[in-house]
Amino acid sequence: PLLLVSGELSRNEPQPMADAREIRSLNTLRGFAALAVAAFHMPMLFGTTGLLPHAYLAVDLFFAISGFVMMHVYGGRIRDGMGFGRFAQLRLARLYPLYAVAALAGFAFLMLKVGQGVVAWRPEMAKALGLNLLILPAPLAQAFRPDGAVFPFASPAWSIFWEIVMCGLFFAFARTVGRGAWIVAAVSAVALAAVAGHYGALDGGWTWSSFWIGGLRALYAFSAGVAVRQLSRASLAASRPAPKALVLAARISGLVALAYVLASARTNGLIELACVVLVAPLCVGVAALSRTKWLENRLGDVLGAASYSIYMLHPIFVDVGMAVLNRLPHLGPAAQRLFGLGWMAALIVAAWFSFKL
Repeated sequence: PLLLVSGELSRNEPQPMADAREIRSLNTLRGFAALAVAAFHMPMLFGTTGLLPHAYLAVDLFFAISGFVMMHVYGGRIRDGMGFGRFAQLRLARLYPLYAVAALAGFAFLMLKVGQGVVAWRPEMAKALGLNLLILPAPLAQAFRPDGAVFPFASPAWSIFWEIVMCGLFFAFARTVGRGAWIVAAVSAVALAAVAGHYGALDGGWTWSSFWIGGLRALYAFSAGVAVRQLSRASLAASRPAPKALVLAARISGLVALAYVLASARTNGLIELACVVLVAPLCVGVAALSRTKWLENRLGDVLGAASYSIYMLHPIFVDVGMAVLNRLPHLGPAAQRLFGLGWMAALIVAAWFSFKL
């Protein structure tokens, strides 16, 4: 196969492992998770104050999938002698170009507001851009972003920072230890439980005060994904489906998690902890072993391929969408929903084309 989970290998990359075939089901999971995060950030475009109230938990699913995929694609190659330079080159080539485009687009939109006199120029804006282009958080951005975002021009970029950190740790793990990822997951799960108990939620990472929580979320979910891949290696190699009991557990817990993520008006730290610690790794493992049309289909392939673009480009689409909406005549509820759906469709199309480029 030429593509392993949303383009982790280019067409020129050799097959890394005998059992590292394409896992289309994870493409689907990642694609719909990206859409959920995008919808979570654009309720105003749909004429509502809240949309998918807990979709931020989809980021933990991203990290779990990423850990699984890193072990699936690169674990054997690193063990067999792949150098850190080559590994870093492949990861940055995958992540950085679109990251930079999103950050520069967000900065350009902010400069447009400065030029129109809507926002006052602050020197911290240029300094924050410099830091962000180096994939570093910019706490000084609080001077012009009262919400505390440390990646003010592309707010989801906090997770890309932690993704890169996790990739570096993964390389060291795969080269030296190579086993026992479940221990890291277990220890970080205890720390996450303490966070959920203290704060009553796990929505942290994008502000300076909660930046460390994002790192903890990444550490748990990524290591859990690696552990799930290690546990499922034999089944993947033999193309054995997941045990029926696990499939049933994944379906039931997944539906409960979806109900909370999509519809619950209340935030519950215990439920969020269960979604992150139990449901996400379970669903990743079961999905990776599944061969069902619900998870392996053309729509899932397209959304999975475009998922990173959807995730990184949706903030600028929200900004531009709000600017357009503010210049339109007042829209009724039905027309507003149609506008939101149309804007979401435009995001998917743009994301797909950016992936193809």
